[in-house]
Amino acid sequence: MYVLTEEEQARQMTGKGTKSTKEAREPKKQTPTFLLELPLVVNPAQAKRLRAHLEAGRQFYNALLSEGQRRLRQMRADPEGFCYFVQLALVGVL
Repeated sequence: MYVLTEEEQARQMTGKGTKSTKEAREPKKQTPTFLLELPLVVNPAQAKRLRAHLEAGRQFYNALLSEGQRRLRQMRADPEGFCYFVQLALVGVL
């Protein structure tokens, strides 16, 4: 397991790392975007089934998102947990 030095821990806890800030980055160049929408032709039974599948996917996504956000808040509230997470990320486990 990779252990952070006191200097690395202090830098991470203060939020001062080597990553550049948004202000320091060059603005992203605009590229042309093309969008094509085609109508989906389905019968009523297919539409009902499609709506059910999309709704199940939406609920599943929202459940995962809220659980991830809950765990992130919990981890950020615990300094030891945050340092452990950072160490795992530096080693490449996450």
